[in-house]
Amino acid sequence: MTAATICEVALAMWTAHAADWYAPRLPAMQETCEQVATAADERGIDRVLLISVAWEESRLRWVTSEAGAAGPLQALPQLWCEGGSVEGCDLIDAGLDAWEAWSERFNGHRFETACHYNGGNVCGRRSIAYARRVLDRYQLLLDELVEKHGDGC
Repeated sequence: MTAATICEVALAMWTAHAADWYAPRLPAMQETCEQVATAADERGIDRVLLISVAWEESRLRWVTSEAGAAGPLQALPQLWCEGGSVEGCDLIDAGLDAWEAWSERFNGHRFETACHYNGGNVCGRRSIAYARRVLDRYQLLLDELVEKHGDGC
């Protein structure tokens, strides 16, 4: 299944509740979604999972948080970008680097990886809720993809 198809299904599901508000933003969100999916796939990371992470982090937008986390995966440049700066940093790769580091630390356990991706060294209450939201969204998207397009995403 193509990244474009996965992203179309994801965005249709996740934006339906506010379709009018999202409508002008959808082309950029679709492009960002495909970039995340393609980069994850190239690294052997579950692209549906990372699309779910990017939705939770940024709603698939190129934004910077008050804490300085940047890009669709909200990577912390000071930790994941060469020179500690957004300047010249591929923020999708930086987010994938962060995900892979946490995944390696927790032996690929998705819940622990998501929790620590959000909370760093401390997997507290907010990060536990974050991990649940990501994994719930991931499972709903997988189910929708199978229903609409069969297995093979």
